[in-house]
Amino acid sequence: MTEAEWLTCTQPAYMAANVLFSDRKHRLFAAGCCWRAVHLVHDKTLRNAIEVAERFADARCTEAEFFECERQVRQRVEEFMGLDPGTNCVVRRGDFVHPETYAAEMVGDCLRPDASSAATYVSFSTASATAGTCNEYEAEHQAEFAALAALVRDIFGNPFRPVTFSPEWRTSTVVALAEQMYESRDFSAMPILADALQDAGCDNDDILNHCRGDGPHVRGCWVVDLVLGKE
Repeated sequence: MTEAEWLTCTQPAYMAANVLFSDRKHRLFAAGCCWRAVHLVHDKTLRNAIEVAERFADARCTEAEFFECERQVRQRVEEFMGLDPGTNCVVRRGDFVHPETYAAEMVGDCLRPDASSAATYVSFSTASATAGTCNEYEAEHQAEFAALAALVRDIFGNPFRPVTFSPEWRTSTVVALAEQMYESRDFSAMPILADALQDAGCDNDDILNHCRGDGPHVRGCWVVDLVLGKE
């Protein structure tokens, strides 16, 4: 993949499979996909699982907690998908599949033990959850894939143009803004972060333009991660 292809690609699974980053980044991309369709997830076990995935990515929960959550989600996904428990045999319920069924599958993909696989598969299940699966929804699928590709670029940045972050830019104001956005998942203050970084001496156009751009931004955003010293 070339830089030009990276900047214009609308296939998030292909993009995620072609970057070598930490498991944390891949897991947070999977969680970011889920938050796009969280309005379709009404089951408490499934909604909680997205937060567990994020905590696991940041080493804020144990492997035992993660795998117990994964087991519970797998059971709920089997129920939503009409699977015979403990088998791979689908119990067909007609041609129509309710969007919440795909949302359940999406959360299950987010908790795949392998973070890279989670990042790859969750983009497909998120698109199915938000756009459906019938042929007339092809345009909606492509639009959703494009939106998820933007998430890939928000989290992974531009791998062809690595950025060096100066410790002098990490002022108390800059760090406080980044921490607040990270914890709240509300990234509306990104333009303010750009101003604070510029006041601290940051003159990197890639950083400042990303903060002032249209987004989207999620946990794992490459600029916020640079500020907080996360990988």
